[in-house]
Amino acid sequence: MKTYAKKLILTAIVTIFAGIILSPLYKTGDVYVENNDYLVIYDLDTPLWFANNNSLRQIFEPAENGLLLDTEQLIENGGFENGTNEWTNYTPTASFTVTEGIATYISTGTDTEFFGQIKSLTDDKYYIISKHTQSGVNNYSLHIRMQNEPYTYVLEEALISTNGVQSHIFIVNTTTNYLIRYLTLAGEVRTLTSDYLYLFNITDLIDDEQYSPLFDTTYDLMNDADIQTQMDYFIENPNLYINFDELEWYPDQTQLEYFYEIYDILRSLENE
Repeated sequence: MKTYAKKLILTAIVTIFAGIILSPLYKTGDVYVENNDYLVIYDLDTPLWFANNNSLRQIFEPAENGLLLDTEQLIENGGFENGTNEWTNYTPTASFTVTEGIATYISTGTDTEFFGQIKSLTDDKYYIISKHTQSGVNNYSLHIRMQNEPYTYVLEEALISTNGVQSHIFIVNTTTNYLIRYLTLAGEVRTLTSDYLYLFNITDLIDDEQYSPLFDTTYDLMNDADIQTQMDYFIENPNLYINFDELEWYPDQTQLEYFYEIYDILRSLENE
């Protein structure tokens, strides 16, 4: 069982390397004081006692640009950084293009039309999230079904907003290949854009006792709704998905966001 860091609400004074005060960042609420001195953070590389002697650089740099989240993410080219690579347009009459990391799919309206990719999924619990726009509410759906007979669906959800983020947790009972796709039915020409479609094996994260800064506990002790909320937060803030276990530091959400703010200020000064 992990031992969590004491919840500290700190007053931090951010300084440059010469020790000149730039601007104080005061946290409202209780102030933690040790030896009657306020905590001072001078640079990105000083070991910090409250973070298990990790520096701000050690804590946050590996998570920059979502690199740690990328190692867990299962859909190839899920953010369309590499154009249409790894994706298949199963209805060639429809238009499927990617421009500057945004996928656009325009149906003909004459048939069921879809694009996606095949992934081998084990009998586990999964989390999927889509950021998209569509020409009308419920115009498109997010489907996951077996690639081959009996074509069992494990997820079949309409996209309920014209512009937003939608996530789901679902269970796979049979290990096999699955078709993961955006789909629209016949009837009219419809347009979908997608910023990303990401998939994570939640069972693996539960088994690993992934720490949740939002709920200050681990996934194995959380219900699906709370895990979904935490995953939504990590996708929105990939730079805050740090390696809690390796660092042996378990901050709550307030601490995590606060010290990232300090890291971001010091990093910007370092890059000037």
